[in-house]
Amino acid sequence: MNQELFDAASAHLRTIELVRDITIANVAEVAGWIAETGRNERDVLDVCTVLNTWIGMRGADVVEIPETVVRDFMAKVQDRSR
Repeated sequence: MNQELFDAASAHLRTIELVRDITIANVAEVAGWIAETGRNERDVLDVCTVLNTWIGMRGADVVEIPETVVRDFMAKVQDRSR
């Protein structure tokens, strides 16, 4: 796992939590999945932007993001940027 990408993902996810006043129950796991699959900080930013919208659509105070959602969004982000 790339520590820089993990740190970037963690920071983006914490910002989402603060701005939306929610809790991501599995924030460390999500950051790890993003760091495992991301190629660079642009991938991290793009997938976190998509996750922000996905989280907003849930309308819940506590959100658990499934691994399949993270990996599917990352694949779409990476396909688009080729």
